[in-house]
Amino acid sequence: MKEVKKPTSRRNLDIAIDRLCADLDEEPGRVKRLIAAVVVGQMLPDGAAKGGNALKIRFGKDATRFSRDLDTARASSLNDYMTKLEDSLTIGWNGFSGAIVPREPMI
Repeated sequence: MKEVKKPTSRRNLDIAIDRLCADLDEEPGRVKRLIAAVVVGQMLPDGAAKGGNALKIRFGKDATRFSRDLDTARASSLNDYMTKLEDSLTIGWNGFSGAIVPREPMI
């Protein structure tokens, strides 16, 4: 079996995912959202993922519903959690990093 090389950029990662999805007849957007949920889940501080994406990671796509968001539960105050999450996203995980982007609540 050919050794898979680690993508060196976001563009290369997107291309690799698109190719894999074409081979497996999967929708790339859904696969990319699931990968993003797994990556962010690795960086969660004192909490856990829950909801649709957490179930999808555990039980697979055929046994769960589709979800666009990542729901989390926390074991600390909101301020402490946000500070720890921001630190964790800045440090990153396996070449991925992130930032908290404040948004207005939907009404």
